Amino acid sequence: MDLIFFTKSLKGLSAEETAEKAREIGVDGLDLTVRGGYCVNSGDFETTLAPAMEVFANAGLSVPLVTLEGSWTDPSQQPVRDLAAACAGVGIPYLKLGYWGWDPGEGFWPGLDRVRSDLAGFAEIAAETGVCFLLHNHSGHRYGSHATGGMLALEGIDPDRVGLYIDPGHLALEGELIAMAVDIARPSLRMVAAKNVRYRFVANGRDSHWDDEWVQLSEGLQDWPGTIRALKAAGYDGPISLHGQYSGTDGVDDVLARASRDVDYLRELIG
Repeated sequence: MDLIFFTKSLKGLSAEETAEKAREIGVDGLDLTVRGGYCVNSGDFETTLAPAMEVFANAGLSVPLVTLEGSWTDPSQQPVRDLAAACAGVGIPYLKLGYWGWDPGEGFWPGLDRVRSDLAGFAEIAAETGVCFLLHNHSGHRYGSHATGGMLALEGIDPDRVGLYIDPGHLALEGELIAMAVDIARPSLRMVAAKNVRYRFVANGRDSHWDDEWVQLSEGLQDWPGTIRALKAAGYDGPISLHGQYSGTDGVDDVLARASRDVDYLRELIG
């Protein structure tokens, strides 16, 4: 299970700086954010992707995954086909899609039909270009907020064209047991995210509430030793993308210091 670092926290850095930061925390590769403001983005990937990949290769870093804009859910509107072809051309096998929100006015089942139609469109692009798109489970009012919902959305779709990207941190918020989630996702499981979360009580009179607090992997609701055991039992040996998502961080250096501790923790668990 190679450890890769999600570069979302490295906005504004060059490819060389991104590689340097990744090497500092000891990961094997990158989950490359291709969004506005990054060293490769959706507006300039035709000229920046290949040079960036050369930088990463020279630094000894693999790039198995590109994360697209969170709004990229329509296969007909974005330059997704060209980007998918470009990723295939430089050896990037996986592209993470955006998120489909649940609209109570539309209704769940009509919305699911819409999501399935979009995913089928991405599957066609995947077949043409040779990449595999990924549906990431994200807690909240979204389709595919857990493994069960993700597999429901992917019903009938070739998992080598559109696979499932499970996120144990978000699964903890959704209440889906990790061992069961891995078993549910197994036929389509292609990627795993690494982060953890716990609840924090915010006292504010009548507006008091529980808030999400993103923490070190060893400190949150999700059982990461159990997660690794479940992944091994399922025969999963693919990448784990460390998201570097922590509440209350003080700049990039703080994020990377916390991420470095989580890298060491994961390597110990993986053995």
